[in-house]
Amino acid sequence: MMLRPEDIQLTEITDDENVLTGTVASTVFLGDRTRVMLRGVTNDAQVMVDCFERVEYQAGQVVTLSFDPSRLISLKK
Repeated sequence: MMLRPEDIQLTEITDDENVLTGTVASTVFLGDRTRVMLRGVTNDAQVMVDCFERVEYQAGQVVTLSFDPSRLISLKK
């Protein structure tokens, strides 16, 4: 399963179900968006999120990831 980086939203920590948490590893400003790399979401990979909101994320900050389940893409072998 995969999601495109622009289909994931970052928020502060929440008690909502169906969300994941991660820690900001780094950020890169790309003009109309900020690309945020997260660690701790999966066991062995970083997660990339494209944020279009004007929010500054800091390395080490814990955030919540949410997404619309209908945006999940199944990768068939």
